[in-house]
Amino acid sequence: MEVGPRMYFLVSGLLYPAALGAALVWTVSALHSRVFLESASPNGWSLCMAAWFIGYHCLQFSRLMVRHYDLGKGYTRRAFVSDLVDCLTLLLGFAGLRFLNEPIPSEQVWVVYLALLGVPLSAVIAHPLRMMKGPRGLLVLGMLLVCLLGIDYFKLGFLLPLFKPEVTHWVLLVAMFSMLWAFYHRVYRFEP
Repeated sequence: MEVGPRMYFLVSGLLYPAALGAALVWTVSALHSRVFLESASPNGWSLCMAAWFIGYHCLQFSRLMVRHYDLGKGYTRRAFVSDLVDCLTLLLGFAGLRFLNEPIPSEQVWVVYLALLGVPLSAVIAHPLRMMKGPRGLLVLGMLLVCLLGIDYFKLGFLLPLFKPEVTHWVLLVAMFSMLWAFYHRVYRFEP
């Protein structure tokens, strides 16, 4: 069921740009303190996570604009709720990175991975389970696995004896960027 152009304009004209603007302000502030003030925080992992969140958000925003360019025609409640979850995921992820406060303590890194659970949740909301086949289904499962591994490693500690935290950070980050690339090249470009 379509929600009409008003909700489409709320999301495309306000929510996505506002969330992206807040993310860019946080990132520029973090880069300034890292580069010009030579601060030890934020670390490279936090900046890479910020880049991933911004890249994902830009892809979703571009997808929204391309799919519903005709004044929100075909914009459904599922799409609206999915877009709300995406914007909330971005804001919660940046709040978890704590760029405006003191550096994120290692025992709270799991909060960022918890915020990332919004990515597979958004995909499941936007698309019925019958559409979760092929590359899209694999990407959703892969992202869910990355989130759960991050939460497990940094909160529950089951995998702690197996890997060092630095290795785990970067392996999960490389997996996330690989999935973002695959999403663009396998799902985004070929989807109607």
